[in-house]
Amino acid sequence: MKRIYLFFTGLLFICFMSSSAKAKLDTLPDFAMLVSDVKGITFVNNYAVAVTNEGLAVFQYDSNLTKFVYQDQIFLRFNNASMKVYDSVLVVNVDNEKLYFYDLTQLPALINLGVINFKGTFGDFIIKGNDLYVSRWFDGVWRYYLTDFNHAQFVDSSMKGILVTQLEEVNDTLYVLDEYNGLLRYDLSTGGFGSFINYLYVPLQVASFIKYDSLFCLLLKTGNVYFGDFNKTGSMIVDSIINIPSLQKAYVTDSLLILVGNRQINYFNRSDISNRKFINVHNTLFDGGFFIYQNQYYFVLPNLEDGVTMYDLNDNFSPHQGLEHGGGIADMLIYDSKLFISGNDDPVEVYRIDDSSRVSYDYTIYDLLNSSGKMTHNGDTLFTFYPSISRVALITKSTNQDSLFLENSFYFGGWLLKQIIYNQEKIGDFHSIMLVGNSDIDIYTISDSGFIDYASQLNIGDNYVSVKDSFMYITSYKDILMVYKIDSNFNIDYENDISLQGYVPHQSIVYGNKLILLETDKMDIVNISSPPDIFIDTTFLLPFQVSDAKIFDDKLYTVGFDGVGIFDISSPVPELIEFGGRGGDFLTVDSNIIATSNGHGIYIYKLNNDTNIITYTPDVDETPTDVFLLSQNYPNPFNLETTINYAVPKKGKVILEIYNILGEKINTLVDGKKDAGHYSVSWKGQNSFGQIVASGVYFYRLIINNLTTTKKMVLLK
Repeated sequence: MKRIYLFFTGLLFICFMSSSAKAKLDTLPDFAMLVSDVKGITFVNNYAVAVTNEGLAVFQYDSNLTKFVYQDQIFLRFNNASMKVYDSVLVVNVDNEKLYFYDLTQLPALINLGVINFKGTFGDFIIKGNDLYVSRWFDGVWRYYLTDFNHAQFVDSSMKGILVTQLEEVNDTLYVLDEYNGLLRYDLSTGGFGSFINYLYVPLQVASFIKYDSLFCLLLKTGNVYFGDFNKTGSMIVDSIINIPSLQKAYVTDSLLILVGNRQINYFNRSDISNRKFINVHNTLFDGGFFIYQNQYYFVLPNLEDGVTMYDLNDNFSPHQGLEHGGGIADMLIYDSKLFISGNDDPVEVYRIDDSSRVSYDYTIYDLLNSSGKMTHNGDTLFTFYPSISRVALITKSTNQDSLFLENSFYFGGWLLKQIIYNQEKIGDFHSIMLVGNSDIDIYTISDSGFIDYASQLNIGDNYVSVKDSFMYITSYKDILMVYKIDSNFNIDYENDISLQGYVPHQSIVYGNKLILLETDKMDIVNISSPPDIFIDTTFLLPFQVSDAKIFDDKLYTVGFDGVGIFDISSPVPELIEFGGRGGDFLTVDSNIIATSNGHGIYIYKLNNDTNIITYTPDVDETPTDVFLLSQNYPNPFNLETTINYAVPKKGKVILEIYNILGEKINTLVDGKKDAGHYSVSWKGQNSFGQIVASGVYFYRLIINNLTTTKKMVLLK
């Protein structure tokens, strides 16, 4: 049969959602849970507010668990964010460009009060009354008047200093860090900038500072620490600490000075910095704080990968994981209106899903097995991999806490278990279970009574496996799809292979007599009706990136960086009937519920019954491609030249322009009609007259057929 390429024929259809389509999948999830990717954290009474990759998350302390439990989330888009608390208001610095204001009096709910966009970058800020002071790097400190939480009126500025970064205010005194000169201070008691008092000169570049008592702890970019005192005459540097490995940030308590580095937390008695103690750490971030609960004192830091570590200051900095399910999400399944979640540092937990898609904790399966991985199920029998004991457990009646039973387990010795496959079809008298590792495929037989026996092993390179009846379909890193047959003795015999023409699918799914192969932005439909003779029937480009997919009721559900896609696969050519939601790495589906995860949290979507299909029929000379794609420029930041990739879904007018932070158009890179397809253009940091522009933040805007999207880039010279 002739192979059909969707991008070479005008007889087939590709479907994509337009901006006018009515979506049945909301952009925001109906419910979020177990968020763990904390980048920064602050504390308000028994609550913690954290910066995450998805925005802001709120946790509440559970004294029985001695951990924080996820409560709520605000979704924001940013690259970097930091927080400060002023009375009952949380102020979030987003990308050094905007300040978001939130009311903290209704926790765990965060009530948005407003946002101020400065239309230019800044380093730090402090608020005193209605005065907002902002460090503007080489342009000094600017003062604004806050008329409300949405408007800031520029008042005046101070141009003292060379490179102004950090700001702090203590008892009507403003302290301003000039990285090249040291610490400046202003008397604010009379309002405005008041009067400049003096400065504490530091002969080396300073990264940050913290004040305690009459001293200032100055963290140098060399890794050393200076201590300054404004009350001294002559040189104000009164002491130092040297050789703190990879020093990042300083904290103080009533009695301790704490210096955090990449590999160590060093702590000193404030009255005697010669007495140094330390603990070794790894994979830690630095934007943390102190939490106090009933005279129990904790120093809390986010982890590089997931969760937070709580260091007990009453017990010599003894650490423990501070978030419920703080180790991240390993896998998840939905069946029988229950959500099963495995975690890298957690046992399998089971949650009930009600009719409104709300999720509530139900029970834990064997809580002493506190590291769980890949899962699959057959009916109410759950198969779960436990890496700490190198075994896969067979747990019957898993949906009933009172009846669940560990019926059997079997060994897996590889370092990475990628798939657990239960073959629904018997071969002879047995079902089979396949454990797909990084280089081996182990096959076990399972009897009707639950007896499990090792059968055979296939040694093969990095792969993904699908099974139908007695045939295994294995994608290989050698760009081929291989067919193996499992005989009645469960020996594995090679039968056939076909070329995949230079690409390696990361997933394959059996649907009837079809095998669906998925690469990041490409789908192959393989005809497997007469194995071992197979052939690729249809190939087409996906309208967005896909990282994981599942089939349920004649629909293919996908998730990737851009969001969730739903395809109708009942026809010869899949039709995209829905796209929305947020990006993720893997998903699970059951009935009208989709759960997605990026490994750091779970997002639940409830589907309604609306169906809206917008069909695009390409002309013969057009190439269907991404719906409307503008990629991040690379490299970014850049020096001499950067490349911008974009895609055109349908032939039409295309404009790509460069703007500065004042909204002024700098250059036009593209202006004309383009056929559907992928394109690339470079910008050499020049304006429309060929002149090199200054270092700074720039925006590039893509307009295709009256649809617009914009991204940011940074030019550094």
